[in-house]
Amino acid sequence: MYRRPVAALGVALVEGRGERSVEEMAERLGIEPEQLQRYEQSLERPGEDFIKRFLSIAEGDPVKLSSKLDFGVGMADLVAELRAEGASQPKPEQEPAEIDLQMLEDIIAGIEDFLRSNELYLPPEKKAKLIVVIYDDWQRHGEDEHKIAKLTDLCT
Repeated sequence: MYRRPVAALGVALVEGRGERSVEEMAERLGIEPEQLQRYEQSLERPGEDFIKRFLSIAEGDPVKLSSKLDFGVGMADLVAELRAEGASQPKPEQEPAEIDLQMLEDIIAGIEDFLRSNELYLPPEKKAKLIVVIYDDWQRHGEDEHKIAKLTDLCT
């Protein structure tokens, strides 16, 4: 999901290089050509000093290029933050419970029967929430056909 915006940083670097070769631009920046290629391919993220030097010798509109680089850096920061947050989340100790498909089928059939017999309409998003509430309740407290009618009545 975040690969394209992060790649915007590399694309902006290629754009700012203009017609210059990787070797020529790397020499002007004081880095190895391989390093510049890693930046342009979004394999490695350049530091703030590099970006400042790059903007001072880049081709094209410096304001537009600067905003593109800012966007790419901002997205890279966001991706790094999300990855770090994801890595720090505790892993579940056990597998989630399996869904009781027969129970789910019974709940959906019960809701549909109640709505049809009472000539009622329930929008899909409300119906989905109702299914989840009843399923959760039935798992905790056992099946109760009357709850379908009571809860469906509340939703209509």
